[in-house]
Amino acid sequence: MLELKVEDARDYLLVPDVRQFDTAAQQAIIAAFQPLLQRPIGSVSEEVKRQDRQALDRAVLQAMRLDPATWLPRIYDGLTTLVRERGELGRMRSKAHKSKVTRAANKVAEEVLADVLPNGPRRFPDDFWSLAARQGEFTEVSLPQAPLRYAGHMFGREEVVAEGGFHYQARTKHDAKYLIYAQAAGQEMARLPAQPVELSRTVANYEQYVRQTREALYEAYYHRTLDQKAASRFVNSAMQRLTLVLVENGE
Repeated sequence: MLELKVEDARDYLLVPDVRQFDTAAQQAIIAAFQPLLQRPIGSVSEEVKRQDRQALDRAVLQAMRLDPATWLPRIYDGLTTLVRERGELGRMRSKAHKSKVTRAANKVAEEVLADVLPNGPRRFPDDFWSLAARQGEFTEVSLPQAPLRYAGHMFGREEVVAEGGFHYQARTKHDAKYLIYAQAAGQEMARLPAQPVELSRTVANYEQYVRQTREALYEAYYHRTLDQKAASRFVNSAMQRLTLVLVENGE
């Protein structure tokens, strides 16, 4: 409306010429218009249901010598359809814009992962065993389907539990972390090095790798986005996708 020109109104915006209405019709329109001045105007879908609005529109149609019973339902139907389609168009545009932004973000995420981890992430525990660990003996622990969590120090042992009744008394926090990391990596059977020093070395190697990977991803994402919050969000999403978890302080 702010950009409507006189020429546009004259040539394209056709409206009834109220000067051609007889006096009775003009008075009927004015009388029907008065109740609308006493209340706030609602949305189109609300207004077409109001009796005072319908009375005004009937008065205008009668002044134009059009049968309200024939034309008012058609006008309301066409008007509400146009409004609904306009609203849907706005939502479609918003959805398309969000989809475009999402595709761009996903592209950035994929490019960063390809740059930082061209061969994919290292997997726990195999990629973090020392030669001595590989050649040594192992203890096997069957892992549950439910997520493991560290429950704390209990009677000289470290408790690892899961819903469904699973609990395991680990010797040290390194043992407890080992089980959690193995499950996060998709292991159904955790193979723990029998030598405590090798087990703790495996866990330490893995945790150092996870921290370094997180830092590298953050630097890469921040370099692309120049947005700390976005970079942190991308990193968290990538770490979850890569199933690289970190149990801080054994908790």
